[in-house]
Amino acid sequence: MIPFLFRTETGGRRVLALDSGLRPEAFSKSGRAAAVAETGILVSPGGETGIWQIQGTACRPESGTVFFYGEDFPGEPVLSCLESLYPPDAGTDIHTAAAAHTGTDQGERAALWQKFRNWIRMAAGSPDILRAAAALGPGGILYNHADGRTLLLPPG
Repeated sequence: MIPFLFRTETGGRRVLALDSGLRPEAFSKSGRAAAVAETGILVSPGGETGIWQIQGTACRPESGTVFFYGEDFPGEPVLSCLESLYPPDAGTDIHTAAAAHTGTDQGERAALWQKFRNWIRMAAGSPDILRAAAALGPGGILYNHADGRTLLLPPG
């Protein structure tokens, strides 16, 4: 999982959390509290969109930093998916990395790439989705392999 992104319990329920990296004092001075109004975009495999809303903030006990949270989304960052296909330590050439990687079999890799291609085809029909995805990069896009839904995190 990406370091700023994690799942936790708050208010007795499991949530998806985005760590601000700021301690409470710095957070209150930063103006980042306004980000609670920001929304993410939920995208179905068919291209229908919905809203993912930040629902509040809390303090992370282990680091003392403030995090934003919203409804849990059962997906993983696209960056993590790509790293599982082609680990960063396998070299910079994608073909060398693919040949060196043994943690994922060819069939599994092919199935994952097909899901990504399907998502890209769907997103290509929506300039708003493409703009949001481009601004976020692969660390800010979560993909649910089970049902093909995607969450584009809030931009802030």
